[in-house]
Amino acid sequence: MRRWSYWGAVVIAGLLIGGAGATGILHIAGVDTPAKQNLQPEALAAGLNNGSIPKSGTVKAAFPAEPGNVSKPKQETTASPTPVPTPAPPKSFFDDSQVVSYYGHPLAAAMGVLGEGAQEQMLSRLRSQVAAYQAVNPDKKVVPALHLIYEVAQALTSEDGLYLYRTEDATVQQYINVTRDNNMLLFLDLQIGRSTLQNELQYVMPYLKYPWVHLAIDPEFVTPPGMRPGQEIGTLDSNDINFALDKVEHLVEQERL
Repeated sequence: MRRWSYWGAVVIAGLLIGGAGATGILHIAGVDTPAKQNLQPEALAAGLNNGSIPKSGTVKAAFPAEPGNVSKPKQETTASPTPVPTPAPPKSFFDDSQVVSYYGHPLAAAMGVLGEGAQEQMLSRLRSQVAAYQAVNPDKKVVPALHLIYEVAQALTSEDGLYLYRTEDATVQQYINVTRDNNMLLFLDLQIGRSTLQNELQYVMPYLKYPWVHLAIDPEFVTPPGMRPGQEIGTLDSNDINFALDKVEHLVEQERL
């Protein structure tokens, strides 16, 4: 009879302990057991994910709720980063365009069309030429242009010894205005003579600030010391060309052309 009393006491004690744990008022060995209805799975998951540790020495243990009592934790989704568009590769102007240009200098009819007749007549001829090219080449846009010899190599030299004539600013500005008003390109040609490309670029760079004005380099009339232009065909080193390309590229970036 005493044995049954003993086991009855144990069972009753177990029920009391279990009931106390279920109501959240049981404290055993520093463990605080919260009530089931107070569980916050999202907050717990966040604490585990960020590695946070309670400042006090008390560890709060959370036990899972009964199925159906609490909604399942929401799964955190990481938004996909917005794709960065890949810039288009550099494209040559000549991929889809063709340039038809009249060449020369207004002071010398023997040097090309720009010196032949009145300017309006020359422009009319150029427009007709452009239309003829466009008719047989419909896949590309045909663009008219004027090619002005800005620096003309000379048979005789002045005191500087460079065998070179530089076109006056007023004439160059006139061609800049004409090409602008007629939706044309303008190329300014350097024949260089006994000078150097590095030295002559300084004279033409201010004109290249206009988006429709471009640089042309003519190695044929680069003249070595002791000779005159035209006695033999001149040449330029690739380092000279690269120097000019770097200068123009810097201007394009600086002026946002």
